[in-house]
Amino acid sequence: MGRRPLAQSQIGNPKSKMVHDLRFAFRQLSKSPGFTAVAVFTLALGLAVNTVFLTIANDLFFRPLPAEAPDRLVLVAQKAPAIGYQVPFSYADAEDFRRFVETGGSAVPDMARVFSGLMAYKEEVVHLSRAGESTERTWVHAVTDNYFTVLGVQPHLGRFFLPGEARTPGADPIFILTYDTWQSRFHADPGIIGRTVKVNGLPLTVVGIAPPGFFGASWGTALSGSFR
Repeated sequence: MGRRPLAQSQIGNPKSKMVHDLRFAFRQLSKSPGFTAVAVFTLALGLAVNTVFLTIANDLFFRPLPAEAPDRLVLVAQKAPAIGYQVPFSYADAEDFRRFVETGGSAVPDMARVFSGLMAYKEEVVHLSRAGESTERTWVHAVTDNYFTVLGVQPHLGRFFLPGEARTPGADPIFILTYDTWQSRFHADPGIIGRTVKVNGLPLTVVGIAPPGFFGASWGTALSGSFR
């Protein structure tokens, strides 16, 4: 006694053999529903975990930055010998480096030859709110006025920062919303341009909306906007 041998036509036909094997597998699994449920759950859990990790890896390592020429972007940082890893520059240092790049300053002449532009930003967690609506905890970038210019990004609506705008502390408090935040938080209302939102309780005027797909100059951040 045993399984019926396959016909010669089935043996020579890989598709027919695969169908036969699948039917046999389903029959065996139907005899042990408890084992089948555990196996299916384990497989689904493994696929879900892999999907999450692949999504994170794509955001952090494979998705290009939303810039005009992402392959030409570099990060300028300093390494502290005492601790052995990179630390950010101060705003004053960033302004000095930017001046060297834009004017060919004699202090660091090579910077003007190597870089076509230099901007700076700081990633911060803030509370974003609007009159009559709940407060949302979110990420933003505090940026220099040439942030979008260096990235080569154009606004979807309104405008970005003007040269020299908000150079004086406390002057011209303005905000650029990301496209996703404009869609989800402000219902894609074009009338948001010129209106006020609050960042940590401080009023800032919305002057522009970033283009779709723009998530800032760093990977892995669900950015809501940029401000000066």
